[in-house]
Amino acid sequence: MGRRGKKKALVAVGHQILVSAFFILRNLEPYKEPVLHDNPKRRNRKIKNYLAKLRELGVRIEIPAFEETKKVDSLLENQF
Repeated sequence: MGRRGKKKALVAVGHQILVSAFFILRNLEPYKEPVLHDNPKRRNRKIKNYLAKLRELGVRIEIPAFEETKKVDSLLENQF
Protein backbone atom coordinates (compact mmCIF):
# COMPACT_ATOMS: atom_id res chain seq x y z
CA MET A 1 0.00 0.00 0.00
CA GLY A 2 1.50 3.31 -1.04
CA ARG A 3 1.38 6.71 0.55
CA ARG A 4 -2.00 8.37 0.60
CA GLY A 5 -0.95 11.98 0.34
CA LYS A 6 -0.34 15.07 2.39
CA LYS A 7 -3.91 16.37 2.33
CA LYS A 8 -5.37 13.11 3.54
CA ALA A 9 -2.85 13.00 6.40
CA LEU A 10 -3.74 16.55 7.40
CA VAL A 11 -7.45 15.70 7.46
CA ALA A 12 -6.74 12.61 9.59
CA VAL A 13 -4.69 14.59 12.12
CA GLY A 14 -7.34 17.31 12.20
CA HIS A 15 -9.97 14.68 12.88
CA GLN A 16 -7.95 13.27 15.78
CA ILE A 17 -7.60 16.75 17.28
CA LEU A 18 -11.35 17.40 16.97
CA VAL A 19 -12.23 14.07 18.58
CA SER A 20 -9.85 14.79 21.46
CA ALA A 21 -11.28 18.28 21.91
CA PHE A 22 -14.83 16.87 21.90
CA PHE A 23 -14.12 14.43 24.71
CA ILE A 24 -12.20 17.04 26.72
CA LEU A 25 -15.14 19.44 26.52
CA ARG A 26 -17.78 16.76 27.08
CA ASN A 27 -16.10 15.29 30.16
CA LEU A 28 -14.79 18.66 31.46
CA GLU A 29 -11.39 17.09 32.11
CA PRO A 30 -7.91 18.38 31.30
CA TYR A 31 -6.08 16.75 28.43
CA LYS A 32 -4.05 13.67 29.35
CA GLU A 33 -1.28 12.55 27.06
CA PRO A 34 -1.98 8.95 26.00
CA VAL A 35 0.32 6.33 27.47
CA LEU A 36 2.13 4.64 24.63
CA HIS A 37 4.13 1.43 24.71
CA ASP A 38 2.71 0.37 28.05
CA ASN A 39 1.71 -3.16 27.19
CA PRO A 40 2.31 -5.36 30.26
CA LYS A 41 2.34 -8.60 28.27
CA ARG A 42 4.96 -7.23 25.89
CA ARG A 43 6.99 -5.86 28.80
CA ASN A 44 6.94 -9.20 30.64
CA ARG A 45 7.91 -11.09 27.49
CA LYS A 46 10.84 -8.73 26.90
CA ILE A 47 12.01 -9.10 30.50
CA LYS A 48 11.82 -12.88 30.21
CA ASN A 49 13.83 -12.84 26.97
CA TYR A 50 16.49 -10.51 28.38
CA LEU A 51 16.84 -12.67 31.50
CA ALA A 52 17.25 -15.76 29.32
CA LYS A 53 19.96 -14.04 27.26
CA LEU A 54 21.80 -12.99 30.40
CA ARG A 55 21.65 -16.55 31.74
CA GLU A 56 23.09 -17.82 28.45
CA LEU A 57 25.99 -15.42 28.93
CA GLY A 58 26.61 -16.87 32.38
CA VAL A 59 25.19 -14.07 34.48
CA ARG A 60 23.54 -15.24 37.71
CA ILE A 61 20.25 -13.46 38.31
CA GLU A 62 18.13 -13.24 41.43
CA ILE A 63 14.48 -12.33 40.90
CA PRO A 64 13.07 -10.10 43.67
CA ALA A 65 9.97 -11.19 45.60
CA PHE A 66 6.52 -10.38 44.26
CA GLU A 67 5.99 -7.52 46.73
CA GLU A 68 9.24 -5.91 45.60
CA THR A 69 8.21 -6.02 41.94
CA LYS A 70 4.89 -4.40 42.83
CA LYS A 71 6.78 -1.57 44.53
CA VAL A 72 9.04 -1.12 41.50
CA ASP A 73 6.04 -1.10 39.14
CA SER A 74 4.28 1.56 41.22
CA LEU A 75 7.44 3.69 41.27
CA LEU A 76 7.77 3.41 37.51
CA GLU A 77 4.13 4.39 36.98
CA ASN A 78 4.59 7.51 39.11
CA GLN A 79 7.66 8.61 37.15
CA PHE A 80 5.97 8.67 33.77
